[in-house]
Amino acid sequence: MESRRAMRRRMVDRERRARERRRRQRRGVYDRRSWIGRRLADRRVYTPSPYTPEEADVVRRSLSAETRAIACPRCQSMVILPNPEVKAGVPVWDVRCDFCYSAATISSISAAILLVAADAMMREALSLVLAKAGHQIFEESTGGAGLRSYSIYAPDVVVVDIHLDDMDFVDFTRRLLRFDSRARVVAMAGPRRHGAPDPLATAKRLGAANILRKPFPPDDMLRVVNELLKARS
Repeated sequence: MESRRAMRRRMVDRERRARERRRRQRRGVYDRRSWIGRRLADRRVYTPSPYTPEEADVVRRSLSAETRAIACPRCQSMVILPNPEVKAGVPVWDVRCDFCYSAATISSISAAILLVAADAMMREALSLVLAKAGHQIFEESTGGAGLRSYSIYAPDVVVVDIHLDDMDFVDFTRRLLRFDSRARVVAMAGPRRHGAPDPLATAKRLGAANILRKPFPPDDMLRVVNELLKARS
């Protein structure tokens, strides 16, 4: 038979081990929380904050081929510019301030572009290409939403897919040009079907500024947009 003293010693050891186990668990939780807190603090500090459109315009006006440094419009510190990357014949700068961690991709020719297409993957791909070239992008999936966005944002260029879910492209283009006869429309369409009328030819007759036949390389979209912007200026 086990004596009372041995039983008491065994119970005390069990309690001590349980306390140590709970203490180690709490310490592990606290260490994990402090580690997460440090990671979040580092992310807040080192994650670049994008410039506002007004600040990006200030930077754009001060850019030129000979520019090597500019004043940050947010904190007024000096920003050393890297060599511009030429995309579709237009120089593009990756501007980053090391003091306030503000950043933006800005080109000497920049525009607000409205993308109207039912295909979400195509909108995402074109938005990525145009945003990397320094353009401001607005996306819509239907023709009605595209017309509303044009009345609100007044973009410089409208890139629209021929096939829309809620309305015909002809109706969209006519309503858009009736609202603003100076609207610059870039129409996209797939390969022409044998025996069917060419939708891109129809778009050109309606007043589209330029046309693109899918599939096309990203540089073609940048080239078309830059040509329209140069013609604007």
